[in-house]
Order: sequence, then C-alpha cells, then structure tokens
Amino acid sequence: MMKSINIPICIAVLLGVVPFVPLFAAGQVRPEVSDPAEIEALVTALGDFVKRTPPILKSARLNGEEKLALKVAIDQGTQLLEKTPNVEQKYWAAEFLVKARLTLARVQPPTSVAELQKIEELIAVLEKTPEKVEFLPEAKFHVLRHSIVLLARPGNDMPNPYSVKESVKKYIAENPKSLDFFGKTLVDVAIQYAVHDRQFTIDTIRDVVELYKNSEFSGDRAYVGRLQRMAKRFEMIGHPITFSGVDLGGNKISSTDFKNKIVLIDFWETSCTPCLVAIPELKRLHGAYNKRGFEIVGVSVDKYKDVLERFLEERKLPWKTLSDTATAEKGGIRLSEYFSVAEYPTLMLVGRDGKLIATDFDLKTLERELVKQFNNNPPKTSSAMMRPIENTSLVTPSLF
Repeated sequence: MMKSINIPICIAVLLGVVPFVPLFAAGQVRPEVSDPAEIEALVTALGDFVKRTPPILKSARLNGEEKLALKVAIDQGTQLLEKTPNVEQKYWAAEFLVKARLTLARVQPPTSVAELQKIEELIAVLEKTPEKVEFLPEAKFHVLRHSIVLLARPGNDMPNPYSVKESVKKYIAENPKSLDFFGKTLVDVAIQYAVHDRQFTIDTIRDVVELYKNSEFSGDRAYVGRLQRMAKRFEMIGHPITFSGVDLGGNKISSTDFKNKIVLIDFWETSCTPCLVAIPELKRLHGAYNKRGFEIVGVSVDKYKDVLERFLEERKLPWKTLSDTATAEKGGIRLSEYFSVAEYPTLMLVGRDGKLIATDFDLKTLERELVKQFNNNPPKTSSAMMRPIENTSLVTPSLF
C-alpha cells in the first residue's frame, strides 16, 4: 500500500490525461458534482499534513493544537473519500482516515457505536485494495478493543454484545496469539455485563473455556478451571443459596442468622493484597448501610488459624468472619469448596429473600447494587475501588 500520494499522477487524472475508474453506485455522490480544484486542494492539504506532522499519527498523546489539526485532517480526508472518483485517491484517503481516526480514538476514546462503525467501513474499503495493507490486522485489533471497552460502559449506545463476542472469536481464530488478551478481556467485560444479561455472561465464559481447552500450558489449564467454577456461581444467580460454618471460637454462623437482610459474602485471606486493600472500602459501605439491613460475612481461607486470629485482633473487623480451616476441623464443608471459589477476593451478594443477586463483581458494582437495593438512596460519600477479581490491562503497544 502506498504511503503517500503521487501528486502529479493525481493531477493528471483530474485533468483527464489519465482515465479514471468510476466507483459510484446509484444513490452515491456523482463524479460530476466534484470540483477538480477542490479535490486537488484536499489532496495537497492532506499530503502536507502527513509530511509536516507524521508523529501525530503515531502518538499516544496529543496537545490541544495537535488534536484540532488531526480533526481538521480527518474532515478533509472524509471529504476527499466522498468526492473523488479516483481509485488511487480513494484507497489513500481510506488508509489515512483509518490511521487518523484510531489515533484520535487513543486520546479520545469512542463514545458511540457509530464512531467505531465509521472505522470499520474504512477498513472494509481497504480490504478491497489489490495490494496488501500491512497494518489492517492491528487496526482490526484496536477497533475490537474499543468495542469491548464500549460494551463495558453503562449507557444506551453500546454494541450488540453477541456481535462483539463473535467478532472476538473470529479475530482469535485468525490471530491465535491474541487469545490471552482478548479471551480474558472478554470474560472481564462479560462479568460486568451480567447485570444486563446473565445468560450472555455464562455463555461467554463457556465459549472462552472452549477457546482455551486445547492449550498445553498449565497456566491456561488453571485459568480454564477458574472459569468453569465461575460459570457455576453465575448459574446460581436468582436461586436461593444457604451457607454455614464456624468462626475461630467454634461458634456456628449460617445464612439463617441473616433473615430479611442483604448479605455480602467475602472470600478472602490475610496474604491477599487486593483483599486487604478492599477492607477500608468494605468498612465504609458496612457503616453506611448496616443499620438499613446490610451485613457482611467474611470467609477466611487462611490455612493457619493463629495468623487469622492475630489479624482479626489487630484490624477488629466490624462483621463476622468464618474460618474455612476451623469449619473443616469441625467436620463441615469449606465454603470456598462449596461455592467453587479459588481466587480471592471473590464477592457474592445475597438478597433479603435468600437468593443470590450477583457474584464475582467489584466494589464499585457492589455500591451501585446497594444503592439500588436500598431504594436509590446512596450514602453521603462514595469512592471507586479497584476490581477485586483479576483485571486485564487494556493498555496496548503503539499503533502502527
């Protein structure tokens, strides 16, 4: 694919020395409405932009002046694509626009499906070029990545999740090395999407399991096991669940102790850094909602009871804490095994009716759900916390 347009040839085409190939079907802009002088001016302006500011198309950061210049160039490129009947110019403009729009998307993430569709339409134009366009696979990668991010954001204008999933599966089939990134990212988004469509979440987790099933890496096999356990928990949503165990003093604690209350079950251990980071936020939410009917039950999976005992003495958590180790010693079933939990922290929220409301969510989601459960009456303060579950970074290498 050519990296810059041959201006003399373009001018010759425009003057009629070289015949052009009409690309306009019925209903599209007709060649005769295009002013050759206007097209020449657009070609010259875009050519000058590319020569003058090539770093802009490779930058992860743009100042205000550069961002404005890029937007102007995108507008000019769009006009050229719409007005010119010349094949060479058409592909050149499309190539420029894909790079320019994806560069802008990196500093100003798309907020609508329409923005991504424009880039997809440009990619479709480039796929018809007789020459191979080297950056197309990476361009598709970034469009798909932005689609997934857009899917994770609440709002009315979001992509169709099933279409996104099929696009991910197709991309992974064509680019097997992308499995780890897209597989885990898709699962992460599907978990957040459970509030909209629980079956989509379950099906997506199972689909990713299928994608990983032939992997020979032990880490991948462990991840598959994690996903299978997670799917089981999501299948419990909407169904009554019960739990029981003992604390370090041997006192039995069960779900029957929390009738007509909303209960958060927090699976954690003292050596888990994200678990410890979450404690201040859990304390805040407990203080804000406890008198209104919210309880937390900690389920410690610590192997050594003395370690847990020292920790609880120092931290003085304002909620009850069960010990899986103590429960097993009393002949009971470890709750982490009962609910197939092997990653920490894992949060499960149970409603007043004893049915599971949500599972494997973050603290930000927890707060939104508590606001909803308590008649949309939030506490006076709020804060966003990191995801307790494993989070896959969406930071990617420089484009092109």
